[in-house]
Amino acid sequence: MFTGMRSTEAALLPYFGSKETSIDGVKHWLIYGFAVKKRTVTPPFEMWVTNEFGYQAFQTAKRIADLYYARNQRQPIENIPDEDLTPELSPLYLRENGEIAKRISMQKKTPALANSYLITKADFDELKMIDPHRKWEGEPKFAIGKPFPVQLQYFRRSVAFFASASGVRLVDLKNQLHHLFDSQTFYYG
Repeated sequence: MFTGMRSTEAALLPYFGSKETSIDGVKHWLIYGFAVKKRTVTPPFEMWVTNEFGYQAFQTAKRIADLYYARNQRQPIENIPDEDLTPELSPLYLRENGEIAKRISMQKKTPALANSYLITKADFDELKMIDPHRKWEGEPKFAIGKPFPVQLQYFRRSVAFFASASGVRLVDLKNQLHHLFDSQTFYYG
């Protein structure tokens, strides 16, 4: 949510994938991981820029992962290795069987994604303003009075939309979202 990364990319984050740095006295928070949409066998190791809250969320995930590693008498890799970077190397997120999530094939309904917020006429008008080429009237799940259908992808789109509206250049947004094509970024922004 704080980087615009895809849910699969978040599930593949390595334990060593965060860094706080300072350039010219200004703090920057970076998240390192694997970009899944690149057309390669092993996803390339990439970087996302986040804010302090995104960085702290990552640190919280590391503390939770520490419990898993300790319980299974394993030691995570704490620094970025020089070579052989693969998602299996030192995952932040593991399943009970010790395997990492290769691909998230379906969205789980969690309390965070369950929503009782009903769409109002003002909400519907804003949807039409944000994406005027989409036929919102033909999508019953977005009808006025229905609960808003929250999906993780919408948070990614929101990051792009508000970054673009705040003056972030499309080329920078394309790099942040790891889009393959300019047209994707143009649509999102």
